[in-house]
Amino acid sequence: MSALASCGLLLVLGLRALAEQNDDSSGKERFCLEKLADHLSRPVALEMIGEDVLIGEHRGKISRMNLHTGIVSDVVDLSGRLLTSQSWMDHRGLLSLLVVQTDDVEKPRRTLLLTSSRTSSNPEADHDTVISAIPFDENGKLDVEKEYELTRVSQPSNRYNGGQLLAQLDKGFLYLTTGDGAMKYQQSKRFDMDSSNGKILKMKIKLPSSSEADELASVRERSIFASGFRNPWRCALDTREVSRGRTQFFCGDTAIDPHPEEEIFLVRQGKRYGFPIAEAQADDEQAIYKYSLETGAAVVGGRVYKGNGLPSLNDTFLFGDYVSGKIFTLAEAPSGVWKANDLNASDWCSSSTPAKLHIVAFAENHYGDLLILADDASRDGSQKGMILKLRQISGASKPLSGYGKYIAIGLLFFFFQTVI
Repeated sequence: MSALASCGLLLVLGLRALAEQNDDSSGKERFCLEKLADHLSRPVALEMIGEDVLIGEHRGKISRMNLHTGIVSDVVDLSGRLLTSQSWMDHRGLLSLLVVQTDDVEKPRRTLLLTSSRTSSNPEADHDTVISAIPFDENGKLDVEKEYELTRVSQPSNRYNGGQLLAQLDKGFLYLTTGDGAMKYQQSKRFDMDSSNGKILKMKIKLPSSSEADELASVRERSIFASGFRNPWRCALDTREVSRGRTQFFCGDTAIDPHPEEEIFLVRQGKRYGFPIAEAQADDEQAIYKYSLETGAAVVGGRVYKGNGLPSLNDTFLFGDYVSGKIFTLAEAPSGVWKANDLNASDWCSSSTPAKLHIVAFAENHYGDLLILADDASRDGSQKGMILKLRQISGASKPLSGYGKYIAIGLLFFFFQTVI
């Protein structure tokens, strides 16, 4: 065979190899993770403020990041006011952030609400989960010295405390998730309606008006919205009634022996979830989805996607698992059965592959992009946390591998030797 013929044969084989490399016969969409910020210490919360985001770290530090430049600057360190420790088993610390503002278009008044672990006056409690408020001044900066308390919940231990804030401000409601804090199943008060542990609490919130400079936010009429939870660390409140026809409240709840399954609940007011100590009651609400230890060991409730960048995920609930680092979608089939799908979003959008991550929480920016707050799996307390953005790889080519690489090299060699 002549060199020219060999070159032609290699050209055909090379094109075939490239076609096979680029052909995604599975028809599955591919996703990747884009790093927006790093060198954080276990980020647990992210809130939009203008074109920036506030990032809350578990030990009490709050930073501000510009979405356009990626520059992160320190805002305040609340670690001296909180109860926390170096141990990754200690759930105490800064737990959640929520930026709220008045409806005044010309001069909106912003307030930062946060949940954190503070010293308790209750001798039987390990600590209290406190909802507090920090006002923004006229220059948009947090006036930390004016922090004030709204309400608190006693916690029996330093684990399984929940602590997420969610708001339905158009109706004046604020929600707080609380874990049962029990170290043993028999100690749980999740079904005790005289206890605030293991519940979702609902409160009426009154925001300070723009016209009264000294007016403070306040909460009242605190009640139990739903009960029976182990540790609802992260939930999602989808209030887009126009698109869904109803408000949906998703919550992920952590497993506990003798029921070692992670669960996702669709929460409704006045209902009871999980399993009581004796046996399940007929009126207990069942999980819409659950998974075993083979998939993960600590569910992290996520977000209902409402952005423009990932149209295939619109109106889909996304959640993750802290231990496995996996991200899933959960959607209701026409049959009424909820089905989950692993997005396999384990690669950077660049060429490198990341170390295994712990997914801590989910957030979103003004554009509805899904953001993932993650921590490095080393658990050594170092600043290896990061903010990631979920992206879809549209029509991306897979990198050449195997014989495709050698054919491409051989093709170039014969081309230069024969043609040139």
